[in-house]
Amino acid sequence: MLRVVGRLGDALEAADRALTLHPGWPDHHVARAAVLVRVGRAGEALAEITEAVQIDPPNAEAHRVRAEVLAALGRYDEALGAADQAMERHPEWADHHVTRARVLLRRDDPDGALTSAEWACRLDVDNVDAWNARASALVVAGRYTEAEAASDRVLRLVDDDGPAYAVRADLFRRMGRLTAARELADRARVLVPDGVDERAVGEEITRGLGV
Repeated sequence: MLRVVGRLGDALEAADRALTLHPGWPDHHVARAAVLVRVGRAGEALAEITEAVQIDPPNAEAHRVRAEVLAALGRYDEALGAADQAMERHPEWADHHVTRARVLLRRDDPDGALTSAEWACRLDVDNVDAWNARASALVVAGRYTEAEAASDRVLRLVDDDGPAYAVRADLFRRMGRLTAARELADRARVLVPDGVDERAVGEEITRGLGV
């Protein structure tokens, strides 16, 4: 799976350059859509990923990213359909189960999300996104001790990761550990300054602190 982390503006510029050189390559459209949805421009991302699917209908990664985009737009049934299309092509790919977990979590189905995330963890025991998805599902389910253990696993797999810090910040926020949560959210924003998810958890914590 294409992991979109770090300075997303730089990633978007790189995707734009790649598309200028090779406008007919579906993977470049997929990459641009993946960045656009991370910065909160889901409408543009949908147009981009739709073009990728039209160019290369069997492209499993295009369907996976389309699922992420549709979920960001609140079109959960369509998002699950796209995630299932990706999984039908490659059920052995952990990343496809990760995306299905994310869609289910957005649809407020933490139990379904946890099932998909645990499949991903079994398929790839060192997959950072799989363990992060598992931690997210456990957070929403209120299973904080297990969520913290899963978050610990993520941070053992990767030294500095914005999405991992954002999930851990949300966990600590829900546990009432707001000062620690804010430090984690600030670190997530440093690592991914223009990420919509990293920004959202920071805003939640700021409201909780009343500042």
